[in-house]
Amino acid sequence: MHFMTTKTRITNSFVRIVLILFLLPLLLTGEEIISPQAPLSIYLTWVADPSTTMVVQWISGAPEEAAFVHYRKDQPEAPLESAQAAHNPFPEEQPYYVHKASIMGLLPDTTYRFTIDGYSEEHLFLTMPKALDSPISFIIGGDTNLSNLHIFDETNQQAASQNPAFVVIGGDLACAASNNPKKKEDCNRWLEWLEHWYQQMKTKDGRIIPLLVTIGNHEVKGGYGQTPEQAPFFYHLFASPGERGYTTLRFGTYLSLYLLDSGHTHPTGGEQSQWLAQEMSKDSKMLNRIAVYHVPAYPDVRPYRNTYSSAIRRNFVPIFDTYRLHIAFENHDHAYKRTFPLTSDRTDPLGVVYIGNGSWGVKPRIPKKPSRTMYLDKTMSARQFCKITLSATEREVTAIKYDGSIIDQFSQPVDSVALQQRLQQERLNRKKWEDA
Repeated sequence: MHFMTTKTRITNSFVRIVLILFLLPLLLTGEEIISPQAPLSIYLTWVADPSTTMVVQWISGAPEEAAFVHYRKDQPEAPLESAQAAHNPFPEEQPYYVHKASIMGLLPDTTYRFTIDGYSEEHLFLTMPKALDSPISFIIGGDTNLSNLHIFDETNQQAASQNPAFVVIGGDLACAASNNPKKKEDCNRWLEWLEHWYQQMKTKDGRIIPLLVTIGNHEVKGGYGQTPEQAPFFYHLFASPGERGYTTLRFGTYLSLYLLDSGHTHPTGGEQSQWLAQEMSKDSKMLNRIAVYHVPAYPDVRPYRNTYSSAIRRNFVPIFDTYRLHIAFENHDHAYKRTFPLTSDRTDPLGVVYIGNGSWGVKPRIPKKPSRTMYLDKTMSARQFCKITLSATEREVTAIKYDGSIIDQFSQPVDSVALQQRLQQERLNRKKWEDA
């Protein structure tokens, strides 16, 4: 499948050359030439307030030094505005360019239409709401891989059919990097991944679904303990999480997303853990606090005491406990899991739920049975992603297989409700003790 896709790209390049030769007389005579419909791939993301900004990125085979993104509200007679794009060549002397236009000053919860200079097709995007006046849903998964395009496409299509506001992929996207730190990445795998993502990750009304990512070991030459220079494609292709490799994205007062590096190009301790504590300390009034990263603190396939999971428990988990993270979405193990709510490795109704474990586009592995650990509540060998729905009173997580079937579901009340429930239970327990 990979060979056929590459062969198709070569054939398409030949066709383009023939078309250029055919259209050359029109160029010389000044006849109008119809522009192509779209670039190789278009993908959206955020680096700032998702209610008032959008970053439009696209891939092409030309520098397009003066290209603009033209956008307007999806309303009759809405004025057209423009944002100029920056252009960077692909790493490792590949003949492609990644373009990025940052659009600012947008209206919250508003649909916009946009076009890109040189291309005729019009696209849609939607900004996020400023406040959680009505429920919103988004999707988190990981380990999309690209070994089997069919199962990657199948899960993409199921995820898009859920009409999510955005998608977060927690590492191991195209899996284009080798464990050998001296070997170049496979550029064709990135191109195929971006092409298929662009083709499939749209809603029924044509809206492009924004993408947020974290780094995994297969984005990095050498896998672990490396620097950003060993992950050139990840850092060139994605505006977020940025050069630092980890970031916080805040959605009004209803959601903080902590996108973390689980030891691939930045250590989990030191600067990153200090930064995480500072960021979480700002968010005590945030309704929902969610982290996404690659290597699990609580594995369901690999050994509990493996080096990388132990580092996550040593460096991230105490901060999660101190500042009351609500859910941590983990990946890497290729099998579904959900832990009990945990604080300091012990079950606690107000603890952190660790969920996911990454099996979007890979053959799932066989996980441990919950009865064989102290922390696993549910496991399953399944290719899946999680749909998160936030409302003013609760957060609900639904694990969905590639075929649309639901394999798990749980909900948490927001802190104000949860704390009241705990106080009420404590009062009941105290009364029982006094009555006895």
